[in-house]
Amino acid sequence: MGMEHDCGPVWPKPLQSTFMEFKYEIPFIKRKDIIKRKDSEATFNYKSIIYVDSEAESFASREVYRLNSSVVKPVNVSLENGAYEFNYNDLMFKAFFTPKGAWNTTDAYPGFKQYMNIMNLKWFGSPELTECAQHHYDFTSAKIRPAAMTVSVDHNLLSPMFPQGVRRFLGLDTAPGELGTVEVDIHFTMTLPETCD
Repeated sequence: MGMEHDCGPVWPKPLQSTFMEFKYEIPFIKRKDIIKRKDSEATFNYKSIIYVDSEAESFASREVYRLNSSVVKPVNVSLENGAYEFNYNDLMFKAFFTPKGAWNTTDAYPGFKQYMNIMNLKWFGSPELTECAQHHYDFTSAKIRPAAMTVSVDHNLLSPMFPQGVRRFLGLDTAPGELGTVEVDIHFTMTLPETCD
């Protein structure tokens, strides 16, 4: 969940946009056809569902990257107040966060390395797992700070693979060395679609 700034091709600049998104991802997926290959330990990140507040970004996500992307209506979005509230067909997603410390580097949070592993995976959105893409993050200049967050989401907004009956989550405060709720400011580039091999 978060905001992406100036996303799009480097040129022309008017094709870049800033938008809010939240998504449901399932990391460390293996393809059945390569599980038996001993030379491959490749795993992927399945971007099961993505919601954005931009028609253009949603369209590009679907048509270029084959992602399951839908457009949501912002209800209350304020980074200054730590609020993300969206509506999709009368289904609500609400998240509220509060910073709990100063910005620091990724080295200050050893638990963040697991998240870095997920961020470095090739990802896909189509169940066929034929086309993938990958983000390349600049972890050396990334800024991270601990946060406390509550999230409330209507179950029907989530993937069918999500456990039934779960409607509310509570993000815990994050202390150095733990993996919990953090706020991240990071630069990245993204590849065009490519084969998932």
